[in-house]
Amino acid sequence: MDYKDLLARLVPSGSLTTPINNSNFGIIKDINKIIELRRWGKKFIPLYYQKELIDGIKKILGNDRLNCLLSLPTGTGKTITAATTVLESIVSVSELNKKNVLILWIAPQKELLYQASEAFQSAWWSGIGPSSFDIKIIESAKRIIHITRPTCLLLTPIVAKNIKNKLSKNIDVLIFDEAHHVAAEVFGQMWHEYVFSADDKPHLSLGLSATPFRNNIDEQRKLENAFDNKLLITRSLGENPIVKLIRDGILSVPKYKKIEGVPKVFIYKQRGDNRTIRNLILNDERWTAIIKCIRNNVDKQLIVFALDRLHGKFLTKHLKYLNESVEYVDGDTDIRIRYGVFERFRNRETRVIVNVSLMIEGVDCPAAEGVILTYPVSSNIRIQQIIGRVLRGPAIGGTKNSVIYGIDQSKLWLEQLLYKEKQVETGWEYKYCV
Repeated sequence: MDYKDLLARLVPSGSLTTPINNSNFGIIKDINKIIELRRWGKKFIPLYYQKELIDGIKKILGNDRLNCLLSLPTGTGKTITAATTVLESIVSVSELNKKNVLILWIAPQKELLYQASEAFQSAWWSGIGPSSFDIKIIESAKRIIHITRPTCLLLTPIVAKNIKNKLSKNIDVLIFDEAHHVAAEVFGQMWHEYVFSADDKPHLSLGLSATPFRNNIDEQRKLENAFDNKLLITRSLGENPIVKLIRDGILSVPKYKKIEGVPKVFIYKQRGDNRTIRNLILNDERWTAIIKCIRNNVDKQLIVFALDRLHGKFLTKHLKYLNESVEYVDGDTDIRIRYGVFERFRNRETRVIVNVSLMIEGVDCPAAEGVILTYPVSSNIRIQQIIGRVLRGPAIGGTKNSVIYGIDQSKLWLEQLLYKEKQVETGWEYKYCV
């Protein structure tokens, strides 16, 4: 059996399970063959700003513990940067290299857990990290989890809250993806228990977020306190990272277009007034304009954001009636079905995904070329997360140009976020990796 056959057995096509576990490692008895397999695999080569962050964190960890928030613009590879940092630190930082390291990776959505698993695998197969390594997605903890070698447990915050007494050893590395959720009380309390109340604190506690500045000052302070007021950024991207990344082809060039034919809207008074917004959306002229916008962009892969499930399902049925290649997902859609929808979209078998809130943050869709907002959005942070679905540029497998179709204030917010983002009063202590 040659290495290609071995690799095919270790990484089944389309498999959701990780190849890096005890049962599959039993296939290869000779550790030298594993090492050679890793050299044979496709290499992950960090981009200049990723390398700066990876080397900077390793340097800090060599001398001290670290609790901080790592921030990179959406679509620029925070997950693979963090996974690579962790694996390299296991080998290079003496305190971590001397034991079977336990990594806890927490993310608010299961899609993000699968993406983290893929990031660890990509880095590991590139020859980064220890010679053996386990990755496990934990959906519940009913018994003690024994750690016998370097291990990463991937889990949602709800599971993380209840798993602490089920671990056979202390946590060495703690990662929270989409870490701005720590500002919420339930997640903030969980983070505090792991980072500040633990007898043996993690050597590395790292939050990941593209939006380290909150609209609410109380949320801002909670986020800063959770990470010791330390915000880790890269100096190489300069004062306006978005513009620099667009010039380098890492992010696409976003353009805003108003949905044509939409009647003049009225201003709703209260944020989140869904009844008022729904009456606005179900207006016949608006509905027709949205359908026309989707159909006029027949050459683009589109993500459509619907107001709620009823709106999303009706929109999907209408598009299917018109023979459009469209699928619908929301938070209640089974994870296996959702994964299949995203795979078909990435493979261009499906042209349009209609979703309700599910794809606002974190979900990786490099095939996406356009976003359609069917309702007014009352938060510039939410807008930033939404347009992040189409910002991946040609240098990292995305598209050169992307388009955001919207209404009302969306254009103004897009311009602020990309080019004129206002300074927010903040207590962050900036940590530059050089």
